[in-house]
Amino acid sequence: MSSESPQSGGGNSAASGSAIESDFSWLRVIVTLLIIVVLGGGAAAVMWQYSSSEEVLYPVRGVVYLDGKPMPGGVLETKPLNGMAGAVSPIHEDGTFELKTNYEPGAFKGEHIVFIWWTDGGFPPKSLIPEEYGDPAKSTFRVNVNASTGDEPIRFDLEGGRPIPTRAPGNTRPGIPTGDDVNASTPDDSTDEAPAGATDSPADSPEK
Repeated sequence: MSSESPQSGGGNSAASGSAIESDFSWLRVIVTLLIIVVLGGGAAAVMWQYSSSEEVLYPVRGVVYLDGKPMPGGVLETKPLNGMAGAVSPIHEDGTFELKTNYEPGAFKGEHIVFIWWTDGGFPPKSLIPEEYGDPAKSTFRVNVNASTGDEPIRFDLEGGRPIPTRAPGNTRPGIPTGDDVNASTPDDSTDEAPAGATDSPADSPEK
């Protein structure tokens, strides 16, 4: 009888070890599943946020004035406070702009910091407006983009512009003339050209 006890005890130990290993196996499975669920849920949340925000761009248009007159050049950009991609637009010669985001018309919903810059196109470029307008950290302009933003044009009033070059300013390089300026600046040689056969000397007259 005494010889059977060790064998019986050994069997119980083996059974206990198998049970412990089984418990650890199930624990590993559960932990793995939890990790998959957490990571998958996080990825799904990011994808949902991206897809839901990507599907809507709201139109934003307006006019920029400099010292009371439409600003005929420059660039207007926005920086959303919610971390989404910003929008940008050139400022046309009549001061108007229409925002685009990644080449698509419109801007993402939410509050945007608006900053505006305009340089003379030189090297190094010189700003034609106070530089704080072009600094997102200093600009006080804001626009709250939503479904009704595009119903009416937005107006931004700037002050303190520097003298604008006499040639057409274009969007960012006001020193570059347009076609009309080139034509206007080309002298009309026909007015100065003497008729065929004419000379600079006075016409011959009979001697007196």
